[in-house]
Amino acid sequence: YRTMLKKISVDLIEYTLSNYDHIESSYYETQKSMVQELARLNSEENKDELIQLASLPGIDDTGSHNRNPNSVESALSSVERIKYSIHRDLLEQFMVSRQEYETRKRIYACYLALPTREKSVLKILYMDGSGVAYRYKYNVPKAMKILDRAESSITRIRRDALEHIILLYDTDYPTIELYKVDINTMRLKEYR
Repeated sequence: YRTMLKKISVDLIEYTLSNYDHIESSYYETQKSMVQELARLNSEENKDELIQLASLPGIDDTGSHNRNPNSVESALSSVERIKYSIHRDLLEQFMVSRQEYETRKRIYACYLALPTREKSVLKILYMDGSGVAYRYKYNVPKAMKILDRAESSITRIRRDALEHIILLYDTDYPTIELYKVDINTMRLKEYR
């Protein structure tokens, strides 16, 4: 697995900016839930449930007919296959969750690297906390009033900012260094 998505869309950028306050807490809650599920999977209490499930006659977890449902060896073997399958699924969910989190962190880092004017427009359009931030068009009049600009100017600045986020995201710079990138040259700024 890559730790981030290869390509991002405008929709993902808008969603990320609109919900950034909740992304980190949601990620940690998801991770906590998965760790608890893994602990439950390995508990003795759960082992009894899995043995009962595995000893039922019928189709086993591999999709084949369970010919000897009363066999202890068969039940224990099925328990191990069921545990392995659940463990694999949880690990895959963990990796997907991590990828989403890392992608959104990088998008936010790209946002922070934008010029002040572009950041201001995106903040008003997507991050103002009004509850309709994801639908930026509701916030265009507010941006026009606060920034004293025409609608076409707000729309152009928004478009440029989203394009810059995509360009920054696609660079090879580490996320931690994105704030140092000059938007015009796409090179690291020199600090003295």
